[in-house]
Amino acid sequence: MWLLWRPFVSVRVVEQFVEPRSEREKVQYSIAIMPPSLRTLLYGKYLIKGAGDQSQVIKDGAVCVEGSVIRDVGSFKVLSKSYRYDRKIGSDRHIVMPGLTNSHAHGLGVSLILRGILDGPLETWVQEFFYRGMDGWNTYDNVMLSCINQIENGVTSFVNHYYSPFDLLDSKRYGGDNESAVRACADSGGRVVFAPAFSNQNFCTYDDQTFLPTLPAEIKNWFKLRIPTDSDKVERTKQYLKKFREIHSKFDGKDERVKIYLGPANVHWVSDDSWLEVKKTALGLKTGIHTHLVETRYQAQYGPKVLGKSPVKHLADLGVLGPEVSCGHSVWLTREDMVTMAKTGAIAVHNPSSNLRLFNGIAPVLEMKQAGMNIAMGLDGTTINDEQDMFQEMRLCSLLHRLPGVEGRHLSSSEILDLNLSGGSKVALREGEIGAIEVGRKADIILVNTGRFTAPFVSQKLSLVDLLVLRAKGSDVDHVMINGNLVVRNRRFLRADKSKLLRRVSRWRERNSELDQNLAKLTAHIRSFYQKWDEGEPNYRMNFA
Repeated sequence: MWLLWRPFVSVRVVEQFVEPRSEREKVQYSIAIMPPSLRTLLYGKYLIKGAGDQSQVIKDGAVCVEGSVIRDVGSFKVLSKSYRYDRKIGSDRHIVMPGLTNSHAHGLGVSLILRGILDGPLETWVQEFFYRGMDGWNTYDNVMLSCINQIENGVTSFVNHYYSPFDLLDSKRYGGDNESAVRACADSGGRVVFAPAFSNQNFCTYDDQTFLPTLPAEIKNWFKLRIPTDSDKVERTKQYLKKFREIHSKFDGKDERVKIYLGPANVHWVSDDSWLEVKKTALGLKTGIHTHLVETRYQAQYGPKVLGKSPVKHLADLGVLGPEVSCGHSVWLTREDMVTMAKTGAIAVHNPSSNLRLFNGIAPVLEMKQAGMNIAMGLDGTTINDEQDMFQEMRLCSLLHRLPGVEGRHLSSSEILDLNLSGGSKVALREGEIGAIEVGRKADIILVNTGRFTAPFVSQKLSLVDLLVLRAKGSDVDHVMINGNLVVRNRRFLRADKSKLLRRVSRWRERNSELDQNLAKLTAHIRSFYQKWDEGEPNYRMNFA
């Protein structure tokens, strides 16, 4: 999913009020104050140690956390006697495992379905999404709620590809809005990659040069649609990079949990000159780039229709692709694209639920792996159960990627968990730092209560990872530690009063009916425009031979 800019020291838990940054950001926090010497023992019936092929399950396992780092991993019997602890957390009902990663999202706190935005093809769906707006709550509240929903379900590291509702040329409001969003991410206690999004062309379709002249004047004027000039594109790029540098200077690395990435929206939404400026800026600041790529068949068709080659090859020819570049969705990759992505080290972020809900198709993940690509996983704010549950997202991933036949290839549960953990660490440019329980890594750890999904019994033949991927839910997560800080304990989020937050967010109000009428007219014209692109067979269909 994408969103589109459109022009117009004692060891204890302390209850504390954080000074509000504005009248609309009064949030009461319950903050765990963590002195550097704090030592915690996390333990359970089972513990997953290591990553990928090197992972192993320790029965009656435990991990010693000191400050923000894992100091020791082993058996509970040994570790409980080897150190003095300030606190011990766990039980014989828990599985101790690395915190999950969400490598593509947009900071959406409220279900889009509850806002009256039902699923549909991305090209028309996004118009309704954008224009319905966010009346009745502020950015900080909405983003904070998104963070809480993820963290409560066991996600400790997440990407927020954030689209401000304010025009980036409205410098004060645009800058303040982005700062509110990144502060919410930081205040949540999560490990975040914040990527403010950027577009400077094709605001309505992927080829506005052709589309807008065919649009009736009354619709065009109502939505204030126009084709940007070359100088418009240059000015937007200049202002975006200026604001990005300000946000990066203010937040990146000031808290070790927070990284600030560049967020170009997609190949067709950003001019070539701007892509080159984005890449130059990323290299200069040693930061990452997060984008969308060939999410739909129309985005894939944009390449040969407008560029004369695939969007992936176009980015590669520009010199944009590299290991610091992560690409949401990547559904419509050709085999040549996969080889290119593998060679450059660019990362595809698989969003199974979102791809189904927005009529995108099913990403060819088996072929991606075979090509040697880096792959991660994301929730994208539009999940199969509408609850931001990465366990169920992994389960859907398992079910989707099973080729028919007795010899059909499939993704194992271990491969899927590794996509999430190892893949997520690469997106965050923290490979070797997060994504596994190992000595020296950051203490991003969750404790999963097995009580619900192991009743009435579990076969001894079943692997622990199969049990988690095929049976667990986010609601089974009891405790969440991020960077050595306990953020969730006994299913209670400790850093904000969620009930008060929900009451504030509930003030949202519907937009007027005139908007609905004009949206229906606009989307009808957009649908008619893309129908002409549908001629001929697509290069991918479900169950294609």
